Formats: sequence, C-alpha cells, structure tokens
Amino acid sequence: MIQIALFGKFYDILIRKGIEWKVPEKLHILYTDMEYMDFGGKKQNFETKAKKFAKNIGDEFNLKVKLHKVSPFDINIILNTILSILDNEKKTNSPVEAYVNITDGTKPMAVGATTAVYISKGVMNVEAIYINDSRYTKNKEIVTILPIPKRPINDSKGNTSKTTSIVLEKIKKLEKCTHQMLREEVRKDRRIKNKNQRIEHSLGILEARQLITIEKGWIAPGAKKNPYSGEYKKDTRKVTIQLTEQGEHYANFPDLVGNLE
Repeated sequence: MIQIALFGKFYDILIRKGIEWKVPEKLHILYTDMEYMDFGGKKQNFETKAKKFAKNIGDEFNLKVKLHKVSPFDINIILNTILSILDNEKKTNSPVEAYVNITDGTKPMAVGATTAVYISKGVMNVEAIYINDSRYTKNKEIVTILPIPKRPINDSKGNTSKTTSIVLEKIKKLEKCTHQMLREEVRKDRRIKNKNQRIEHSLGILEARQLITIEKGWIAPGAKKNPYSGEYKKDTRKVTIQLTEQGEHYANFPDLVGNLE
C-alpha cells in the first residue's frame, strides 16, 4: 500500500496522522518551493522542510519516501504528477492500493489530487482521504475517506471503445505520428482481431474530447531547414497527431476511454 500526501504548513500533524492511520510501504510527498511564516513569525521554506521531514518520517516508520516538487497553483502539473505516480505503481506493483491525503497544501493542489483519484479509481484501488480536526467537526473518525464513485471501465460499446483505447495508447507511445504510422502501429497490436480495422472513428472521438490534436502537415525526423525561410520542410499531404495535456491524463489510464463514447 502507498500513500501520496500534499505538503503544507501543518505537515507534521496531517501527514503523520495519515501514516499512523494506515502505515504504507511507500510514501510520496508533493511539495512546493514556496516560503511561509511559521507560528513564531519566522520565514520558512517548504522545500527545506519537506526534505528534512521526508528523512525523519522515513526513519521513524521505516518507509520508502519519495519527494515530488510541484507548482503550488498549477492544477495540471499536480494532476499529472499524481497520475504518473499511480501509473508507475500500477506497472510495477499491481494490484495497487493507494490513499491520497488531500488535507494540506494549496487549494489547487487538493483539486488536482482529488481529480487524479477520480480519473484513476476505475482501474485501481485508490481513495482520497481527509484528516479531520476534532475541534471543528462532530466526526469522531480521524480520517474521512471521500465518497468518490468508482468510474466504470466496461461499457456497451464493445470493440469500438476497445479500439479507441488502443489508439490512445499508441499515440502516447509514438508521441507524434502520421495517420499511416498510427494505423500500422494499431494493426500490429494482438488485441485487434480485424487487421483492416479503421481508426478514423476513434480519432474523431479523441479529437472531439480534446484528447488529441490533428494538424495538417508533417515534419519528418531529420528534416532539413529551408535555407531561405529557416523553416523545416513540411509534407502537407500528411497530418501530425499528438496528445493534448488532457490526453496525457487519459493515456495513463486508457481503459477509461469507453466512458467517452
């Protein structure tokens, strides 16, 4: 089991209580480089505090602790960071049990963390937790598990959504590709029974949901610059397909694509 925690001003209480509630094998801490004033009016730095706390808490509870520096106000960076952590855990330690402690940190950090739980919950056992303050709530439980519904990964679209999921996987693998490159990559996949499978429908769904962009023109790897214009030679007969930032989120958990159709 792993825990992911947001590092803020009350870290020593809130992260510690989460660990005491369920001691994980591994702890991931998301921290920022912001400065803050402690209770004695002294200026402190979250990065310095996070590094010191990580060592101390790791030694105290015999934990593997990994630090992840994030922007305090960029939801997408926080979302991507947590999805990447969960995706890596899924690859190496499946099945994954994870708890994301959203109690501390900035509001955008909590939003990004909660969204990451919602996206990934359909394909792994992950929960968002909140540490209660007994001074302000009647809830006697130390920890509240947020009632985030599990997203279904099975749908009634059958092979259509399966193909779309595979197409998304292949675009992530290729990073940038032409229609032909993608089609050949999809057809090589053993999960595709029909080797003449068309991918236009899947591309239409992914583009409509703003998970990919399809732009006219293709600059081949190794293309040379025009000595006069300074631009790379572009083949206008082809298109360039790549993931959007939102598409990167879904590409980590392609089984959720069935919910888009």
